[in-house]
Amino acid sequence: MRSPKAADNETGMDPTISLAVSRLYVDISKLYLDVLSSSSFQNVKLQNVEITSSSLQNVEIRDSKIISCRSVTNCRIYNCVIEVSKICDSTICNSRIDTVSDVVRSSITNSRIQRSEIFDSKAKNSSFVACSEISKTSIDDSDVEYSTLNKCTVSNSDLYKTHRINEATISGSTLSHSWLTNCIVKDSYFDRCQKIHLTCPQLSLRKFPVEVRSIIFEKALKWDGKGPGLLVALRGDKKLYYEALKVFYDINPLFYGVKQFEKFYHDVVAPKYIKKLNIDSSHAQKGVPCPRWLELGQVRQLRVVANSTFLWLGNNWLKTLKTVEKLTIVTPEAKGRLVQIQNKGIEIINSRLGIIGKRDPSSLEGEEIWTWEAVPNQTLLWTPLAGVQEET
Repeated sequence: MRSPKAADNETGMDPTISLAVSRLYVDISKLYLDVLSSSSFQNVKLQNVEITSSSLQNVEIRDSKIISCRSVTNCRIYNCVIEVSKICDSTICNSRIDTVSDVVRSSITNSRIQRSEIFDSKAKNSSFVACSEISKTSIDDSDVEYSTLNKCTVSNSDLYKTHRINEATISGSTLSHSWLTNCIVKDSYFDRCQKIHLTCPQLSLRKFPVEVRSIIFEKALKWDGKGPGLLVALRGDKKLYYEALKVFYDINPLFYGVKQFEKFYHDVVAPKYIKKLNIDSSHAQKGVPCPRWLELGQVRQLRVVANSTFLWLGNNWLKTLKTVEKLTIVTPEAKGRLVQIQNKGIEIINSRLGIIGKRDPSSLEGEEIWTWEAVPNQTLLWTPLAGVQEET
């Protein structure tokens, strides 16, 4: 039996009739002599056939099965099943690619790809499952599961248990149970992902010297009741983020109200950057404990707003914070029997610190402000009296 191309040349028919004859010839050959195995096809149209161990070029294939083909190039493939084959520079639509196939520089639409490798391609409205590598490929409106992505662009897609996503650009997508390394991610949702390492393009801020950036941060990172937008925007750049975070805590005190302590007790905010700490315990009914994570901090200025009954609250904090250089306690102006209690509290703090507190004459009406400040280059040291049990 002769090849379809040979038959076409001998008939001398026009191309339309030639394709029809070729399709008929192929169908008969498949049924009786299996000539679609180890054959070469070029410039023909194949439909409802099974192609095995063949080479195809410039072929349109519909509703067929392609198995172990060594080369499928510049083809248009529709509604087919492709197994263990190499596809290059082709258009694949509504098909299933399975079992260790290679797809290179192709366009994939509405298809399902399993256990295969995809390179330099474009995929839309498709599903990828257990693919060992998807590299330099654009993926849009698709599902990716149990696969490895390398240097891909992903948008509006769902990635589930995609354990190796490396140097990818991802936008408008949902990522679940996945690992990301050196990726750029925008407007996406993370659910139980691990080992996330995100990057972003070099920001213009990096072009300025550190000294100039510090001036910019001082102007732009002042607290106004909510987190500064610049600090949020810099989270994608680890170096600039921590550089800005240091300036933020240098110029802004961290405010803790009584209701916040339980919430922040196990907070993992970078304590080493906190330089100024404001404590509001004016409505506390019992002592307010110092969060243990602040032991790692570098708090230089501690300001406590307390009622007269708990004036000595500062000792609980000074025993924990070893870096405080200035303590300020703000209390309501004492009246009646509270005068004696307040005076006793001031005496306790004076004796434990070894420094006489100063009352600020500019205090507002109805309040008193007391300040203890260490000598230059030293910190306040709380010294308990021998044999005296400290209150907590």
